[in-house]
Amino acid sequence: MLLIPGLGVVIAVNSVRINVMEPIMRPTYFLTGFAGIGMVGYLVVQHLSNSLNCRRVGFLVMPREPPFSAYVINTNMLSTPGEIYYCPGPEFTISIIHWDGDFMTKYAHEVTRALAHWVYINNFKEAILFGGGWTID
Repeated sequence: MLLIPGLGVVIAVNSVRINVMEPIMRPTYFLTGFAGIGMVGYLVVQHLSNSLNCRRVGFLVMPREPPFSAYVINTNMLSTPGEIYYCPGPEFTISIIHWDGDFMTKYAHEVTRALAHWVYINNFKEAILFGGGWTID
């Protein structure tokens, strides 16, 4: 884990980096969801981040990723392919992964490993995964 001026705390696992620009003071619940059948997991976490007045506190960086996503959570900023939001009321921290298909299949294990490591070192009390998942061919 590194503290980089302008980027905040950066943790790297394999080729995935998680940049957190604002500390999460009470790491209680970590929620994430992936785009599986029907995109249920992705839609759940996107809806929660929008309806609970969450703010973006971090983002994920991976090799050869598109720099910005076409998916916009907030009309005041571009989104990145992977983002971390904090919702102070219910104390939810939400990870949203905006991409799927071949790109996500290629990096799925690295992304989930990095997120799991980040959740562990931040001592979240509970981690909840909505829908989604991948198969290995």
